[in-house]
Amino acid sequence: MAKKMYYMVHECEIHDYEERHDYYLYKYEANAMKKLKDLKEQDHMPVVDEENYEIRHDTPTHFEAGFKGNYDRGSVCIKVVPMPVMDEEG
Repeated sequence: MAKKMYYMVHECEIHDYEERHDYYLYKYEANAMKKLKDLKEQDHMPVVDEENYEIRHDTPTHFEAGFKGNYDRGSVCIKVVPMPVMDEEG
């Protein structure tokens, strides 16, 4: 039997050394990937452009950018993480 899978979008933003994490859980992978795209384009790309962040990863399931050599000062990371359901009833 195939395991049931959910998809978590993990968003981490660091601004002036202050770290913030948000999590969004989706039943369908396409919805999680759309959330990542929306977060990236609407919330974070203006900051990436304004702060002149270096883009380290840019794929449909992982976006990461920050100050070159100093991601602890300012950065953003958004990932889609597959999450298998471990206690599913048969």
